[in-house]
Amino acid sequence: MRSVTFFDGSGWRAGVVEAVDGRARLRDDVPSTGLTPLDGVIVGGFTDHHVHLQLVDHAQLAGSRLGRVVDLGGTPDVLRTLAAHRGSVAIGFAGAFLTAPGGYPSDRSWAPKGSVREIADADAAAEAVAEMADAGASHIKVARNSVAGPVLSDDLFRTIVRLAAHRGLPVVAHAEGPCEAPQVARLGAALLAHAPFTERLDDEEIARQAASVSWISTLAIHDGPERGSRSTTCDDSTRQEAPCATAPTWATGRCPST
Repeated sequence: MRSVTFFDGSGWRAGVVEAVDGRARLRDDVPSTGLTPLDGVIVGGFTDHHVHLQLVDHAQLAGSRLGRVVDLGGTPDVLRTLAAHRGSVAIGFAGAFLTAPGGYPSDRSWAPKGSVREIADADAAAEAVAEMADAGASHIKVARNSVAGPVLSDDLFRTIVRLAAHRGLPVVAHAEGPCEAPQVARLGAALLAHAPFTERLDDEEIARQAASVSWISTLAIHDGPERGSRSTTCDDSTRQEAPCATAPTWATGRCPST
């Protein structure tokens, strides 16, 4: 038996590890004084915080190093079923994308049938958030992609954040287009589904976001040689102490404050 430091998914804790039937077993018991410590630390399976299980062969999860995945956009009933029969990998999900009428990704061929809810007003927002929460969602996914089409108004975005908070659900935002990443942070998004990639953020904005928003360091879901924004994403992530290693190519822009 050894004392050990382990990560429980939220923070570091002290415990003990012992051999039982030829296998190591971790317990969160308080180590007794004088117990020999284990060199290093113990972590569980890794979490991939941005997946789309309906776009991949999710059966391969069982053979991966992942302990948990979070699906950030799909058909709620399908995802609820997958989560209920998850096997060795835990599945969290946001359910459908919430977007403006005609907004991204409602016109995308890759979006599974039933994976988008077009939100025209506060009543539609309340209905969609309730639907996702009742389906067992762990997050609410909102898309604001001004490059691809119309986006939710600031007031409607705030309404979704408020409704989601009432159900205990953080809002994850797909922010694409000039100034969208700073704006969704100001409107109450708890997480960005991608590290900002439309423009390079200045140091002041990065410091502001570091205090209130978590970035999911997704480099690509749909990748290819024509996509040239990775260097911007990597540079901003590096300045957030995330592991990327390419230089910026875009100039810093200024966004209006709200």
